Amino acid sequence: MIIKEFLQWTANSDTKSRVMAVRALCEAYISGHFTTEEMKAAEGSMALLLEDLSPAVRKEMASVLAHSVNVPTMIIKALAQDQIEVSAPILAFSPLLSDNSLVDLIAKGEFSQQFIIAKRDYLSASVCAALVEVGDKEAVLALLDNPNAHIARLSISRLAERFGYYGPIRSQLLERCDLPSDTRHKLVEELSNTFANSPLVGALMGKDRLENVTKDACFHATISLAETTQGDDMLALVEHLRISGKLTPAFLMHVLTIGNVDFFATIIEKLSGKSTSRIRAILGDGHTSVVNALYTSAGLKADICPAFVSATLLWRKASSKNHHMSADQITEYLMEEFYGELHQDTAIAELLMMLENIQFTQRRKMAKQFALSLTSEAA
Repeated sequence: MIIKEFLQWTANSDTKSRVMAVRALCEAYISGHFTTEEMKAAEGSMALLLEDLSPAVRKEMASVLAHSVNVPTMIIKALAQDQIEVSAPILAFSPLLSDNSLVDLIAKGEFSQQFIIAKRDYLSASVCAALVEVGDKEAVLALLDNPNAHIARLSISRLAERFGYYGPIRSQLLERCDLPSDTRHKLVEELSNTFANSPLVGALMGKDRLENVTKDACFHATISLAETTQGDDMLALVEHLRISGKLTPAFLMHVLTIGNVDFFATIIEKLSGKSTSRIRAILGDGHTSVVNALYTSAGLKADICPAFVSATLLWRKASSKNHHMSADQITEYLMEEFYGELHQDTAIAELLMMLENIQFTQRRKMAKQFALSLTSEAA
């Protein structure tokens, strides 16, 4: 009887009165003070109020019901699909919106709805994947800022594909500790391209110097990634570097001389097709002819294989208990061994000169970092 009177009254009342009335109705409903019959009547009343011409009435209903679990799902879903002024609290807070419902809303909704969903207190991997796939830039930034968003690694890689060109998202991704190494490398290259294509930077530095600087920066970023990558990320990074043509002889030689054997063995495994255990056995104690054959099977040209064989033997010596040898020392030994070719136009000479330049740049970088750390401590 009360509900019937309520409906009759709202049919002829002004908007302000209807707003107050709908709040009272919804609060009474979620409090559970109605009888079973009154609950059914109240649900019918709310269903009718969903069609109220004033957004203010529907907005009030949404704000009262947003946090409750004691509401018919059909009411919540209807409010979630209303205009953003009405749906915002439902999208942001309602525990009754399932993952499937949220995914549908993301796919069909406006950018403002996606943005609000991206800021929810909890987002499953499937909801995150939907935002990653169709969300706009602002929604994606909100997603990346959400500490309770469970973004799968595959989704992170997909984000890099969609928005690697966009600085704010690229920066957010590069700061993530769960960013896959191959994806990190792609983003570094994207950043380098952005830098290289900047008219202002080009005008200040000159096209040739800018090209050299960006190429050098990418190379050393790749080296840094190689030094810190492990597990499945290592395989993914090696495959990415192979496809993108970054597994150059100079890069391989540097990885070998610094003693990053895990990464080096993974590269040779990918290039030669041999098992990791077989490769490690050959690198560890294989005869020089077997080592040479391994490098040949990996696609290294015959005229530079002797340098790789020598570097491998030096690494063996460096890894023994009674010897310690730095990458610089290994490079010096190689320069001495192949001194006769350094002043000739040979592949080994070019390789060793590139290796020396790489390690010179690395030393400068380390010295600069050390000086900055001293300055920081003194401040």
